[in-house]
Amino acid sequence: MVAVWLTLTALSATVGFLIINPMQDVQLAKHGLRTTGTVTAIEPENHQIVRYRYSVSGKDYVESGHGGRGNPVFANIAIGQTLIVFYDPAKPETSTLGYPGNNLKVDLAGVVFVAIAIPFVIVLSLLRRGVFG
Repeated sequence: MVAVWLTLTALSATVGFLIINPMQDVQLAKHGLRTTGTVTAIEPENHQIVRYRYSVSGKDYVESGHGGRGNPVFANIAIGQTLIVFYDPAKPETSTLGYPGNNLKVDLAGVVFVAIAIPFVIVLSLLRRGVFG
């Protein structure tokens, strides 16, 4: 059972890492450039998504993110408001709202949660079915 648990944990951590992609925030934390973005939409029913537009070298980019992390919390964000954005100078279409170091902490917590929760549910389900007993 321990081997199954460890295998599931490793697989779940890998999946979580690929889905959540904390490396984007690592890259932005190391090499990202700060600019400002303008809020174009707020979506309270969609996980409090904030849609924003920013420009790099005369080209506009549209992205989405969340409040906080150096910007106001979602409840204090309005359409047309200016927020802090960090973008990757090598790939300016890659950006994040707020300071990427703060986002990295959230991303890594998400990976850890996935790595723990998925194996827990699977092993518990297998135990209930008597697979290990």
